[in-house]
Amino acid sequence: MADCTEYRLAFILPESRQLLGIQSAGDLELPRISVPMWQRPAEQLTRLIEETWNIRTLVLDLLCDSPLSTPCAVIEVRSSSSKFTQLGLTTVPLENIGRLSLSGDERSALLSILSGSDASRSPFARIGWINEAQEWIRTVIRDHDVVFTDDLRHLNAGGEFCLLRLGTIAGPAYWLKAVGRPNAHEFGVTASYAAANAA
Repeated sequence: MADCTEYRLAFILPESRQLLGIQSAGDLELPRISVPMWQRPAEQLTRLIEETWNIRTLVLDLLCDSPLSTPCAVIEVRSSSSKFTQLGLTTVPLENIGRLSLSGDERSALLSILSGSDASRSPFARIGWINEAQEWIRTVIRDHDVVFTDDLRHLNAGGEFCLLRLGTIAGPAYWLKAVGRPNAHEFGVTASYAAANAA
């Protein structure tokens, strides 16, 4: 579809550090999904993945070798469901994903995300960073207990920036906005807005 962008999906299972693949012409490949253009990719990816496979996810990073290549969305699986095989997906180590699904650079980037060994990777391209963010919120909110739900609305994502809404059982939802390249200019606007609303 000309009005959509196709993404390869590198679904990461955080506990086993394996991926979810699909059988294609006798090989294990990354699943693909098409996202409407001119909309926030992270929001559309998480919504369409949940609609298609009933899997809750968080976008860790978007990898793209060139403007002409199909982007690869690195996705942390947040669902506790183990029914992936019923959905046509197979748990697979990275090395078993076919060479047509990933370039050498993408494979290296995924390997560093899976191993957690590359300290130069940005904070939002790390498996489990959302758990650390939720724990930080719990420690700074002192007037009531914060209990998060699975209601996670991921609006914008990249290795160095993030915008998401975290739902809670009782009380307000919490927003997390972090900026980095190429959106670093947004920090001043967000800080001014937050200060104006706090007054």
